[in-house]
Amino acid sequence: MKSTILTVVGCTLLLPTISFGGDPYIDIHDTMCTEGEAIYISCSFNANEKNKIKVASICAKGNESPDSGYIQYRYGIPGEKLELQFPKSITSPKKIFKIYKSDSIDGITQALRFSKETYIYSFEKRGLSSYRLVVTENGKEVFNKSCEEPGKIYIADDAFDGIQTINLGEKEISNTDK
Repeated sequence: MKSTILTVVGCTLLLPTISFGGDPYIDIHDTMCTEGEAIYISCSFNANEKNKIKVASICAKGNESPDSGYIQYRYGIPGEKLELQFPKSITSPKKIFKIYKSDSIDGITQALRFSKETYIYSFEKRGLSSYRLVVTENGKEVFNKSCEEPGKIYIADDAFDGIQTINLGEKEISNTDK
């Protein structure tokens, strides 16, 4: 009887740490997202430097499938300066954002990607390492930085429902088309 009570009490104590709607431990003001939006991933860069921290965020609302709601990429200084927003207008993510998954151990295992003109933006994870934002222009790398806190430095589970996911098996994600 005592072990049953301890199990019930122990499980009850764990419940507040589970996040059902959003992540209560992420301060939305540390991201480029606004109140009411889901944070799919949000990376800070140069967090240990004296400059203002730049942040890249993927924000979503009402996005339960690739055909519903919207997703936007935003880059800038939280609460101050929005340097880039894509797409500019609110639209469903179908044919714009994709998540690639691969079983490759040494290569990229996940990547949330979109392209804008001659640029490809890719939040990618290689093996067991953390996520990075890699930007290429015409196939040449122009930005490659590790995702740092504060923020949500991993792709949220909800993103896999709202964005088209492509399983590549053993193929390298870096070889995929836009």
